[in-house]
Amino acid sequence: MSEQPMNEQPTEPKPHTTPANPWLELRRLTPARIALGRTGTSLPTSAQLDFQFAHAQARDAVHLAFDHQGISAQLAKKGRETLLLHSAAT
Repeated sequence: MSEQPMNEQPTEPKPHTTPANPWLELRRLTPARIALGRTGTSLPTSAQLDFQFAHAQARDAVHLAFDHQGISAQLAKKGRETLLLHSAAT
């Protein structure tokens, strides 16, 4: 077995680094609710309140009547044509 000489120069210890969080990069790329953090076994209060608010907005939107005239007007401003259809579905 060959012996290699030990380095006589003292070396500085490497600083402790926290590994990069891969979720943060993904979070930048999507509006999905990922990497929100934890408070014990629950979500942080702000994340929970944001979710409840978004859920209430979505629930309200589902129950609102569809504003076909408003959508048609907005699309017409952008040079898009619309076609109003009727359905027997309820």
